[in-house]
Amino acid sequence: MVLARRYSQTGASEGTGKGMSEQLQQAYNALMVKAPGAAFQKARALYLNKYPLPQADGSAPLRLYVCDEQLEESIQPANDGDPNHRLAILRSRPGQLAVVHWQQPHPPEPEQLRRYLQDTWSLNPDELEIEALSTPWFREGGHQSRFAAPMGLGWQQQTLLTLKEEKVEAIPQNDESRATASLARRNSPLSRCSPNTPNAMCCGPARRAAISASMPWTNASRAKPPSTIHGFFTATMAL
Repeated sequence: MVLARRYSQTGASEGTGKGMSEQLQQAYNALMVKAPGAAFQKARALYLNKYPLPQADGSAPLRLYVCDEQLEESIQPANDGDPNHRLAILRSRPGQLAVVHWQQPHPPEPEQLRRYLQDTWSLNPDELEIEALSTPWFREGGHQSRFAAPMGLGWQQQTLLTLKEEKVEAIPQNDESRATASLARRNSPLSRCSPNTPNAMCCGPARRAAISASMPWTNASRAKPPSTIHGFFTATMAL
């Protein structure tokens, strides 16, 4: 049996890279905490397309989304010294970030974009290579401009796996248990049947009816009464 217990959720372990900001890292952590699991790829992709990185002004005309998420999963021994413990580690990092001019088909003004990146995310636009795309964001969400995610931006989740062995005790096979089983078989209604004293549950109509009822493929609507079938053969032979 494997027991899983999630016990930590942190940012990327690589440290803060060039162009990183604390606001951006905290927003990425908050977005990842509520994201569907890595096993649900379509649901996770839809989540990232629908929900931007949380920001102070949620109704602002510019919003920041995660693009090209890169996931890495690994399992390694836990550092608690228990040989039955493992750590399942999930690492997430965005390949790009998209600035979406919400519900607007045209790009934002250069100064508007600069102020947004500086004031909201503490990013320096001069260090970013921003590319305006001709295709709108998900479901006509608005014009999008993309740039490479800063180095160090990421999220990590660790899950403790506890491996437990379960022992299944076998039923003791001794003389007493075998004698009890033999007595139970002898007392069964199906065992009391012989050519001289046929048992109704073994050879009679009740047995045949029980067998028919236990067959799920039997279609009662197609079954013909014995008299009808007998009459059919009698009529055929007469012809």
